[in-house]
Amino acid sequence: MGSISVTLAGLNINRTRSAALLLAAFGLASALLAWPPLARAQDGGDLCLSASAPPISAPPQRLRFGISGIGAPPHMAAVMLGEQARLGIEPVPYQGSAPMQVDLIAGRLDAAFDNVATSLVHVRSGKLRALGVSSANRVAVAPEIPTLAEAGVEGYAYQSWHGLFAPRGTPAETIALIAGAVQRSLASPSIRTRLQDAGLDVSTTSPAEFEALIARDAEYWDAMVRKGAIRAS
Repeated sequence: MGSISVTLAGLNINRTRSAALLLAAFGLASALLAWPPLARAQDGGDLCLSASAPPISAPPQRLRFGISGIGAPPHMAAVMLGEQARLGIEPVPYQGSAPMQVDLIAGRLDAAFDNVATSLVHVRSGKLRALGVSSANRVAVAPEIPTLAEAGVEGYAYQSWHGLFAPRGTPAETIALIAGAVQRSLASPSIRTRLQDAGLDVSTTSPAEFEALIARDAEYWDAMVRKGAIRAS
């Protein structure tokens, strides 16, 4: 499951999809769920990820989840986790990842999703503990970290996707030129390594398959917005 930044305005998803043409898909990004070493969720205590556990819904049991931006992929990953693991989550928005990481390390937050590369630095230095990555499979840059499904949230899988788009009506020769350049770049071992080091899975799907993924995600997140699981404030 992935997301796009226009998800909060559910109807805008369909307008964007109808106005844009996918040129190339180049990666799926995982997020890493981490929390401070001395958090109240010590050794999994309050942060129970079993989908069969009773929901955590009332203060002070709600978990303060830092999010680096409303509607950004870490926010989406947290919302999906709350839904599937029946966790009471209180999103705490920040203007970017850096201030969120400061408060997470200081213990002013219970947990947070962030991109793998950013979080991994703090995990390996001992400033944070990793619970798991959001993708269905472990990430190449940190194979020692389990997936959240392996950690107890059966069926959980979230990745944000990255693709290159152009306005519909773009000349076919231009589309072919750009798409070909992207595919040649993705075939480069050095490029693939850099993407993997950032926590991305290099896409091997066709444009048609990627369009289908976008359509599924648009439907899912539109429903989540409409039910009030994600709010703009």
